[in-house]
Amino acid sequence: MPQHHTIERSQAGQKITYRTLKSEIGTTVWQTRMQARRDVFGWIAQYYNRERLHSTIGYPTPHQARTRYRQRLDLAV
Repeated sequence: MPQHHTIERSQAGQKITYRTLKSEIGTTVWQTRMQARRDVFGWIAQYYNRERLHSTIGYPTPHQARTRYRQRLDLAV
């Protein structure tokens, strides 16, 4: 696959994630950049990766999908 198609898909995924972040965190205004980073990182690490279901990967969370993938790799060895 040509490199530019991979980059375009990556950018599309980033845009979708950002749109989801904006819609789910809302229009919060933080006092400091550090507070914003803490809250956004917490949202990604906890909710987005461990609780939110993702239709693009068959409705598990990314954490569940990654765990299942690693288990399949372990069984293949």
